[in-house]
Amino acid sequence: MVYISKMVIRNFKSFGGEPIKLSFQKGFNVITGPNGSGKSNIIDAVQFVLGELGSRRMRAGELSELIYDGAGEDHAGRAQVTEVKLYLDNSDKGLPSERKTVIIGRKMDREGKSVYMLNGQRTSRKRVVDMLEMAGITAGGYNIVLQGTATRLSDLTPVERMNALEDLVGIKEFDQKKAEAKVKLSEAERKIEVAMAQIQEKKKQVDELEEQRNNAILAGMLEEEERRLRALITSWEIKGLEEKLGDCERKLEVVRNEIKGLEEEGRRLSEEKKEVERRLDKFNRETIEERGTKLPLLRSDLAAKQSLRASLENRLRELNERKGSLQRSLEERRRELAQTRAEIESKRQKLAELRESKAKL
Repeated sequence: MVYISKMVIRNFKSFGGEPIKLSFQKGFNVITGPNGSGKSNIIDAVQFVLGELGSRRMRAGELSELIYDGAGEDHAGRAQVTEVKLYLDNSDKGLPSERKTVIIGRKMDREGKSVYMLNGQRTSRKRVVDMLEMAGITAGGYNIVLQGTATRLSDLTPVERMNALEDLVGIKEFDQKKAEAKVKLSEAERKIEVAMAQIQEKKKQVDELEEQRNNAILAGMLEEEERRLRALITSWEIKGLEEKLGDCERKLEVVRNEIKGLEEEGRRLSEEKKEVERRLDKFNRETIEERGTKLPLLRSDLAAKQSLRASLENRLRELNERKGSLQRSLEERRRELAQTRAEIESKRQKLAELRESKAKL
């Protein structure tokens, strides 16, 4: 059982000057003294350090009246702060602490502002009160019996007396905590329901976002595949155009060679024609006598020359027509070659753009 092993009082009510130190033993302790010696003030000091806020329960009009005022002293000599410390024996671990001695303290100035201490560290009143309640210690409970309390207990009804006993043994405190726990439980359950609803909503949003993400990934994959196929098709088109270009160049070379051959044959035929014309001129310049003696032979030779001349003229005409056709074909091949080269350049530029776009992903 937790009990008070030591108490230090400084500037509390009638205890001024040097701090008053009181030691207690486990079991029954008695404080004796004449009327007015301050015995009741010790109980008030206990209530004070346990967190009592009502000045009336400590037999004072205001909290500031708890501070030692000094008998016949001026205001400059009055105490400005009161302090009470309790040393609680915690050998049986009635308090939630590993310490064998738990020290609680309370300071208060004349403005009524209090500071609570737990084992030398500043803390809150709630923490002190909650810890003490776990050991059944409260400032306003029946475990502290003030003057006149016994008389009032005898005048209570059975129900009121039962409530007082429950308060004394801590049942009332547990009932209050049970009620508070139920309220907190209901609030926690409500918050859980709200949280579950929020979780479901978030899960729905996550599912939607996941679907959008998957769609985006799929769209990206399809776009990438489309770019890959377009690049592949463009490469094939370039390859086909390059083959077409090579074919055109080969055909162009064939036409050039054929034109060259026709030009050479044309020059040869022109020379032959000139030779025939020269012979005809020579024939025309021969004397009449020579024509008379050689007339049959000359006529035969003339007919042969004229036939050869006509044949050569026809052949030259055919060659010129063939040359013109080949030249037109050559121009057509050149245009086709230029168009093919332009298409190849366009496809290569498109392929470069596709590769650049892929590299940026």
